[in-house]
Amino acid sequence: MTFIIKVNTFMGRPPGRIQDRPFQMRLSNEFLKRLDEWRLRQPDLPSRAESIRRLTTAMLQVLDKDPDNKGAKPKKRKVG
Repeated sequence: MTFIIKVNTFMGRPPGRIQDRPFQMRLSNEFLKRLDEWRLRQPDLPSRAESIRRLTTAMLQVLDKDPDNKGAKPKKRKVG
């Protein structure tokens, strides 16, 4: 009898990227919900950690182009 074990190669850290500093943070349920909604719209469904890396990198690039943050005003959100 032969057994075939299928290994999920999509789990774990992305290949070729080294994150050598662990970082933990606490997030509200609302933040996690919005993050998960964003993740679901991505074609490759990144992990929560990868999603935060991507969003942070994108925002830092925006701020590098507009260091005084004069280009855009933050949207006002309803609370409640």
